Amino acid sequence: MEIRCAFTDIPLNIINNRIALPQALDSEILRFPAKFRFRLYRLEGRQAERERSMTSKQRAYLKSLASSLNSIFQVGKSSLTPELTQAVAQAFNRNELIKVSVLKNCLDDPREIAEMLAERTHSQVVQVIGKKIVLYKPDRENPVIVLPD
Repeated sequence: MEIRCAFTDIPLNIINNRIALPQALDSEILRFPAKFRFRLYRLEGRQAERERSMTSKQRAYLKSLASSLNSIFQVGKSSLTPELTQAVAQAFNRNELIKVSVLKNCLDDPREIAEMLAERTHSQVVQVIGKKIVLYKPDRENPVIVLPD
């Protein structure tokens, strides 16, 4: 039996009760209103998952650094757009730790926004408190933040 997306008529793969779509289709799905969207999961290897995981000590250290940061970006009524995702990815060229605010008029869940933003920018979610999101992406060449072991 073949399952297709009702909006785009694209074949969907169901693996472990989760919908898997190619990355190129993420922006296509974002055009639809929030109430029609569904959670999308891209398949990743277990090794990539392990590389992204942080210890609680490292997470606590990043939280302490993020407490003094101001939000650089705001997610508004149009939710997570490709332009916002691109701007956040470019901000990681200058900063390793970024704070994002989700405005009250955004109907999407901040945790889901954080997960999607982290996935698309290849970063890690440090914390989501209320409508504030903290993301971390280490600089490969010149890391400024050195995480404790």
